[in-house]
Amino acid sequence: MMRRVRFWTGLVGLFAAPVMALSVELPITDRVQFDLDRGLRDAVVRVAEQMTGMPETQLMTEDPGLFTLPEALVFSYGFTENGFLVDVDDAALITRLAQASIPLWEPPRPATLVWLTEEVGLERRMLWADESALASAFASQFARFDVPLRFVLMDLEDQLALSPAEIWGGFDTAVTGASARYGMDWVMVLGDRPDANETRYWLYRDGQKVMDTVVSGEIDARALQITQDLLARLRSRSKSVVIEASAPIEGESPSPLVVRLLEAETVGLLDLLGRLERDPRVIRVAPIVLTGTEASLHVEGALDASALSGLLQSMDGLIEVEPGRYRWQ
Repeated sequence: MMRRVRFWTGLVGLFAAPVMALSVELPITDRVQFDLDRGLRDAVVRVAEQMTGMPETQLMTEDPGLFTLPEALVFSYGFTENGFLVDVDDAALITRLAQASIPLWEPPRPATLVWLTEEVGLERRMLWADESALASAFASQFARFDVPLRFVLMDLEDQLALSPAEIWGGFDTAVTGASARYGMDWVMVLGDRPDANETRYWLYRDGQKVMDTVVSGEIDARALQITQDLLARLRSRSKSVVIEASAPIEGESPSPLVVRLLEAETVGLLDLLGRLERDPRVIRVAPIVLTGTEASLHVEGALDASALSGLLQSMDGLIEVEPGRYRWQ
């Protein structure tokens, strides 16, 4: 679940206005077994996929380290009644994408019109979106990448305008003619063969067929493959922008350093915040309380990781158990 009130304020005005956080809520079933690092990473990945229109696998190909230290890319996080809520720092994520030269996909994004048909044995028929498992999986993938999708109404006009025989028979003018009433540049026809676990799909742009392909596999895998094929073409025809990573100000850290404090107590946490805020090299400290016993801090200023570690361990009883993670003795 994504709370979109504060997102896409947007990339159109990226250079003119600050970009705020996007709240992402991930469903969880067991807080005790919940993997915090994985949850933070999943939230950041979800936002990055929407910003770029690229799946995680492609983003990781561009930069294998893109999603390391996900704590540095969020403002806050915590548990809700039904899930795990993360406020992702859009500006920090955009900076990291820029460092990897990964372009943002600017809105507005072109919508795609979709027709559905099915072939089972010798029978072919048209489908409504609400009776197609493939349509549901396809719509989920489009929502994942924040791309508009519209299924045809399949009202009487649509039923008279286009038949399964015309689709499977390759009568492209019948498809484009029936789609004209919707006034959309991109039209896709999904021809599902559920018994064979495969889908044939046709893609049209401005009345011309640009793709006729068959994919196979489980339904979710087919939906993802079709979506990726389509998104690659949509991005190539839309405006993308590569934001240049700005050079850090001399003397300042290029990005916040993240400190995880295990088994934190209120008194110790306040002492730690006071020590950091009194150090002239520290510009800002943003505390984030995770649970009753664990906290995370974002530290900005003229400190590298080594200097910050030395500062923290100068406090009585605070030891570094692993890089970036500390515990009171």
